[in-house]
Amino acid sequence: MLLSEGEASKGRRGRQGRARGDAGERPRPSCYNRALDALARRARSCAELRRWLVEREYPADEVEQVLERLVAGRLLDDLAFARGFAHARLGAGRGYGPARVRLELLRRGVAREVIDRVLAEHQEDSGVDPVQAVEAAARKRLRSLAGLEPAVAQRRLVAWLLRRGFPGGMATKVARELIAGTR
Repeated sequence: MLLSEGEASKGRRGRQGRARGDAGERPRPSCYNRALDALARRARSCAELRRWLVEREYPADEVEQVLERLVAGRLLDDLAFARGFAHARLGAGRGYGPARVRLELLRRGVAREVIDRVLAEHQEDSGVDPVQAVEAAARKRLRSLAGLEPAVAQRRLVAWLLRRGFPGGMATKVARELIAGTR
């Protein structure tokens, strides 16, 4: 739709035909409604949601009350968040190791005890051998390293696996065996 020069200079229009920023501006949504909107878009930890709301200049005491309400209503749960996050990133073919998932969850403000519990549960429940997970990720990456000398390919593959959070000894062993063709 083409706008005339006069219409273009007026800016975006609200539903009632007023430009945003006019005196008839909508009231600011409540802290609780903003929190619900944020959780509807994606899962968040308590610390992430707290940070997000404070950045939007809601008072700290109001943010804490909202978080308590969401936790009480089971709409905000760090354990459930951590389980979903770990499930999405761990396992054969997913490409991340437990160290990387631990680091990402710590960055998102999840407690160490919760992370330890989730990673232990995943180890028990997944039925995926950790060596198989490393091998699956390494095989995917190895395709892009095909034209390199074996020593260079091995070094880059090990470094990549380490950045993805896989244990060092396991990453080195799997990379060495894949490059040598014995795996």
